[in-house]
Formats: sequence, structure tokens, C-alpha cells
Amino acid sequence: MSFFENSRDFQVIHGKFYAVAGDMPDIEKTSLSSSSNFAQTSGVRRGARCLRRPQGRLTSHAPFHILAKPTESSSKYSERSDGYLPPNYEQSTTTINDCTFVSHTRQGEKALEGLHDSVESFPQPRCHPETRTKMLKDLQKWSLEKDPTSSSILWLFGPAGAGKSAIMRTLSRQLQSAGWLGGCFFFKRGHLTRGNAKVLSVTIAYQLAISVPWLKGPISQVVEADPSILAKSIETQLQKLISEPCRMHPRQSPLTILIDGLDECEGQDFHLEILRAIRNCFAEHPLPLRFIISSRPEAHIRELFESSSVYHGIYKPFNVEQSFDDIRTYFLDEFSRIHHEHRQTMATVPLPWPFPEVLHKLVQKSSGYFIYASTIIKFIDDQYYRPTERLAIVMQDQIGSESPFDMLDQLYISILSTVPIAKRPKLIQILCVLVNFDFSPDELDKLLKLEIGDTRLFLRSLHSIFNVPLELSKEEH
Repeated sequence: MSFFENSRDFQVIHGKFYAVAGDMPDIEKTSLSSSSNFAQTSGVRRGARCLRRPQGRLTSHAPFHILAKPTESSSKYSERSDGYLPPNYEQSTTTINDCTFVSHTRQGEKALEGLHDSVESFPQPRCHPETRTKMLKDLQKWSLEKDPTSSSILWLFGPAGAGKSAIMRTLSRQLQSAGWLGGCFFFKRGHLTRGNAKVLSVTIAYQLAISVPWLKGPISQVVEADPSILAKSIETQLQKLISEPCRMHPRQSPLTILIDGLDECEGQDFHLEILRAIRNCFAEHPLPLRFIISSRPEAHIRELFESSSVYHGIYKPFNVEQSFDDIRTYFLDEFSRIHHEHRQTMATVPLPWPFPEVLHKLVQKSSGYFIYASTIIKFIDDQYYRPTERLAIVMQDQIGSESPFDMLDQLYISILSTVPIAKRPKLIQILCVLVNFDFSPDELDKLLKLEIGDTRLFLRSLHSIFNVPLELSKEEH
């Protein structure tokens, strides 16, 4: 028996109540190899880097106990002690107080992989010691703000490679140690579960119920009273599992919920649905919660925050700005570590290494962003080569099999490949100008004899590497 068409199906099998995630499509990993020629032949390859300006024995753990069991697929249905299950599904048992809710999910789907300290995310990017210190203090201070008139939602944004995830993971650890972390979720593009927006609300609710004693009962009661809540919309889940339980027990100090990489979950519609759902949580009553949401400044996300009435006046923008001082600190510490750990090949190399002028050039080339610096250090720190020789390759900016910039190239190629093929010839012209001249979108329209606003349309997919104004200049109104 099936219910809720076009949603997660619910079925009654042998008197048991099941939820089957039958609507979740497999996520296809898009190969970038087909788009690499576009980037290389257009001269963008080098230029882009310049633009950085449940079956099983059940227990009664409350509120949730998730136990994954492997499935057998030798027949159409796998026999279990409590019924027959479709093949290719994992069974996870959720126990809420004394009520059992059994859900079946596709193999590999584990929402807990989105936590900041999950084994899935190892090694975890974190801020280097003594870097981003003021930014982290500002974020902690905002998280503890008790003024009911202040904003309860913070949008942390920055270009590709700015270090947003490292900041969010470091902040998660700090807030958790202080007892202020309500929950977190780290999206990852192309990942089966970490790229799935549908698991966000339940994962956050799970963490709140586990870590906050006064929320354990209310959240458990919601799921026990209506198990179908696990198949409903993101907004309904946020309201029923998070917002309403939290209103029942106001506390003096707020809890902070962190959502990292919003732009990396599947589909722009989900990005906007999540943002609207979070906003609606605060629409009628204040909550003892604060949300920090990080993403690249993609056009549709910027427009919802900056140009729509949805978030007008109720959120705080937080720009992950360039930090040349932090990059210098990072380089100094890492080069010192490399010199020590590669002592067999660095024994005759005097300190300081590298020379100050070389360090200065590397700091300037980074444009103040960690993606460049961390890529360079990873290349130089290869145990199969001499660090001095690898540094020389970096300074020569070589392109080829020994290029230290392959990871950066793939990052920018993946962004550039989102541009529709029909728009690429004109985009190449625009990029060639931007690499060499500091023109505004309005000036480019005139220079290339385009209709007013065309440059913005061509650059709409590239807000993660360009700071493109959303508004037209006053002269063109």
C-alpha cells in the first residue's frame, strides 16, 4: 500500500509501517574532461587563476537510534524476521522512546556524514592556528547575541577557495566545546547524502535531540505522533522538528546551527527552499536559535538575500575577505614545518627558507585566499621530491605534467563548465577583457556592443569567481 505520490513512499508490509526513499535519483558525477578543452584553448586556464580578486535487535535509545544493516540481493526480496524488504536497500532502525520507526534508504545514504566531525569528512579542513582569529571571534560573539531585535540569520559568503568550510568547521568545534552548538550540516557537491537537501532538517533535529536534554522529548514525540514527518517538505520538517519544539523551552543563551556549502546541495530550487524555510521559522515568534549559512555568492542566493523582501533587514552579511597577513602566517609556519620534516634533503638549506622576497611574491600571488596557498604547500610537501626543486617549479609557474596548479585548474574549470555552450564564445571575449582590464559590467556592454545587462547575464554562473554587481549603474537607469 503506497501513499504520498511523488514523495518518499510509505508502505504497510506484513503489518509493519515502512518509509521507502523511492524517489531519490542517483547522483551522476559530471566529468569535467569534456570542458577542459574549452578552458585551455580560450586562454582561460591561466587567466582564471588571476581572477581570485532499522532490522536488527532494537534498543530504546531516545530519541533516535540508527543502525545500518547490509542487505542481501540474491532474490527479488530479502527475507527478514519482520517481513520482506526490497533489494538494494539498507535498513535503518529509528527508535523514538518505545515506538519503532523503520525506514529504508538507498545504500550509502547516511545523513550523519554531514556532521562536522564525521569520519566521512576526514581529513577535515580547519583554520590554521593563529589565522582567521578576529573573524572567528566575531562569529562567536554574534552567535551569543541575546538581543531579540538583532538578526538571527548570518550569511557567510566568499568566492571559491576563500576558506569558508575551514572557518565553519573550526567554528563548529569551538561552539561545540563551549556548549553552544545546536547542530550542523556540511553539504558536498555530488555526494549521495551530503549533496541531498532532503536529509538536512532531520539531521539537524537529530543533533538537537541528542545534545539538548530539554529537546529530546518534544522532538521524539513529534516523530512518534506522525512518522510521516520524515517524508514531508523541508519547511514542514523545520517547523515541526525544530521550530515548534524550541519555542516550548526558551533559553537565555541561543544555540547556533551551522549549514555549510549551501550552493553544493542538489539544485538551485533546493537552495531557495532551504533559505525560505529557515526564514519562515522566525516569521511569527523568536527562537532560541541562530543560523549561520555559508555559500559562494551565487547569483540566485545573493538575490534572495539582497534583493528580495524575504530576508530584507533580518539577516547579517559576513564576507570572507582576503587576508594577506593570515596567508603570510600560514606560509611561514608551513615552510618551517617542511624544512624540519624534510631534514634529509634540506640539511644544507639555510633558514629562513624561502627568502623573504620569494615569500612576498607567493603571498601576493595568493590574492589573500587560502586555496592558492594550501595548493602550493601540498605540492612542495611531496615526500618524493626535494622541496627546493618543487618551490622552483612554483615560482616558474610551469604548466604541464608537473604543474602545481592542477587542483586550482580543476576548480575553475568546473565553475566555467556550468556556462551553457551557446554562451561560451561571447564569454571568452568578456573574460579576455576582464583578465587584462578592470572594466565594470556596464562598461563591457558598451565596449563589446552588447545590450544593457548582457554582461551580467553571461557572468551569472561565475559569481563565485567574479564580484558582479546585481544592480545597474545609476547612469543606465
